[in-house]
Amino acid sequence: MAGAERFLLGPKLLIGLLGKEDKAVQWAVSVQEADCVLSRLAIAIVRSVINNGATSEAHRQAWQQALNATVSRMEAGGATLVDVNETILEKFHVYRLHQPLDFTTPEGLIPVAQDIRLLITTADVMDLVYTEYGDVYLNQLQNTTTVRVQAL
Repeated sequence: MAGAERFLLGPKLLIGLLGKEDKAVQWAVSVQEADCVLSRLAIAIVRSVINNGATSEAHRQAWQQALNATVSRMEAGGATLVDVNETILEKFHVYRLHQPLDFTTPEGLIPVAQDIRLLITTADVMDLVYTEYGDVYLNQLQNTTTVRVQAL
């Protein structure tokens, strides 16, 4: 269908889907998997979070299996898997140092990491709606750029 929204899933949203968190699950049932775009970069970020945060090897394996199953299910449902490409890298200069672009931590606001900025660039270049749990940086993106965002 022409004009349908397509959504680039952020890493926190992917983790929420793995953990079957209410906000993530409610969002997922409201969209078609064919309208979803998964970045290999976001998947790598989630893998890193799992590997660094697992409390045991069994816990790590269970979350990695959940990630693999989620990605496979979404791909089977028509989701698109994308890589960071030359076009995205050429536009990265726009978001690499974009200010303000901070997120909230217990210690206060800190700048958004460069890997997340690459995901934001991906959404911009591909005209996707960057979809993630709500945070300060999503409001900042919406107010200071043309990147379309959906905050859960």
